[in-house]
This record gives sequence, C-alpha cells and structure tokens, in this order.
Amino acid sequence: MSEPEMEAELERLRAENTQLKSKAKGGIVLKATPKGAVSLYGITRSPITLNKGQWLRILASEAEVEAFISENDSKLATKESMRLISLMYASSATVHFSEQDLAALLNKARENNLRLGITGLLLYKNGEFMQALEGEENVVDQLYCRIEQDSRHTGAVLLREIIEKPRFPDWSMGFTNLQSTNTRQLPGYSPFMDEPLAWPGFQEDPSKVQKLFAVFSGHQADRLAQLEHLRAENTQLKNKDKGGIVLKLGEKGTICMYGIGQFAVTLNKEQWLRILASASEIRAFIGENDSKLSTKE
Repeated sequence: MSEPEMEAELERLRAENTQLKSKAKGGIVLKATPKGAVSLYGITRSPITLNKGQWLRILASEAEVEAFISENDSKLATKESMRLISLMYASSATVHFSEQDLAALLNKARENNLRLGITGLLLYKNGEFMQALEGEENVVDQLYCRIEQDSRHTGAVLLREIIEKPRFPDWSMGFTNLQSTNTRQLPGYSPFMDEPLAWPGFQEDPSKVQKLFAVFSGHQADRLAQLEHLRAENTQLKNKDKGGIVLKLGEKGTICMYGIGQFAVTLNKEQWLRILASASEIRAFIGENDSKLSTKE
C-alpha cells in the first residue's frame, strides 16, 4: 500500500470509528476538519460537514425549521431511508379487454396508486400487459399480491430490484397502447421490442425489460432533470436576492434547506429535529474551536 493510499485508508477508518462511537453512544459527535469545517456525526450515515458560518445560519433558522415541520408534518418522513423497489411483470389477459375496459382499468390503477404513493407505467399490446410498479417495498409487494389474484389475467414477475429513486416520478400510472404506437420510430428501438409482451425472452433476459421501459421513461427523465435543475437554480437565485434561506419539501418526504451552501441541505424530519435538539452543543463546539474554524464555504 502506497503512502497516499495508507493516508486515505486511515482517514476512512477514523471517520468510520467516529461514526461507530457516535452510534454506540446514541448521540452525536462533532469534529473539526483539517480545512476548518465542522463535521457532525450521528445524524446521517455520512457526516454532515459545513463551515462555521453555515452551521450558525442553520441554527439561527431554528424557529423557521420547526414551523415548516409543523405545517408539513403529515407529508414528512421520519425514517432515514425508505427502501424503494421497482417490480416489473408481464401477463396475458384471460378475458377480452375493450378500450372502455382498458380505460376503466387505468383509472382505477391511477386512483389506487395515488393513494398508495405508487408510480409506474403500464404497457398493453394484443391482450398482453407489462407493468412497472415503483414505491416502498412493502406497499409494492402488497399491491402486486392483489394484482396477481385478479382472474382476468395470468403472468409472472420479470424483475424486482431496489432503486434509489423512481423512474416515473410524475406518473401515478403512465399508459402506452403499443398497438397504436410505431415502436420502430422510438429512440432506442431494438428488434426485441416487436415481440409480444409475454415473450419468454423477457423472463430469460430481464435487461430487455429495463430497456423497453427506458425507451418510454427516457424522454420524460430528460425533461424532468431539466425542470429540477432550473427549479433548484431559480430557488438559489431567489434566495440569494433575499439573503436568507428557503425550505422546500423534497423527494420521499424530506426537507431541503436552500441558501446555506452551493447545494441544498436535505434531511428527513427526525434528522432535522435531532440537529435542532443539539443546537446548544453545536454552538458550544464552535465557541471552543473558533480559532480553528473557517467561515468560507
């Protein structure tokens, strides 16, 4: 192991050691970094590292954060991470589905998915379905159990995987009727897309399932990424003009604080409350180590 690699490993182990000690104590641990920032361990899996000025601005916003939590309590998550999954399945109808039947099925699915916090996409072609369901693991699994019991179709799961974030965040249930879609004109077209949706090849090679759904999510994902970038940038610019902070609801019920640094500080309700409960400890640490700390970002 070279000297730089050894130093990097030592730094990693020191950070891990601090985290483990913090977890054992059930509290937080504060450390000054070599560059004069303050790292807070024990709130998230990785330390929250900010400079002195940024920490003081967060602590000065205590009342605003508490008010935001109170106003949005029903929308907020308290878990550090909610495991999200994507479940994709294909099935063949055992009864005839008219256009009216498909519309009724889709409306019911959207209604249920909105209530359950599920997103996804349903494909249909010649009496066969392929569907992607995304959401919290237990909710998706329970929903699929109900879908599986529907006697109007029979099928099998093609792919079940853990995901970081939904691929179809704005669709309670997107729908594409492939009978009226020229797939050969779609970006990313491959010949296997002409196969029936219940084609055995999809079960043998789930990557083809991912590619098929990617064709329909790709364009939307690009547009959403542009929207999200502009929203964040505009929030930052507005916030800069006001010289203060802006609090917004984030994905999965988190709270995003803009105006502290280049990026938003994003934590869940429980994590924000733990920081606020540690305010006096953070202020004391800053006071004791003031000469070592930097106010620059």
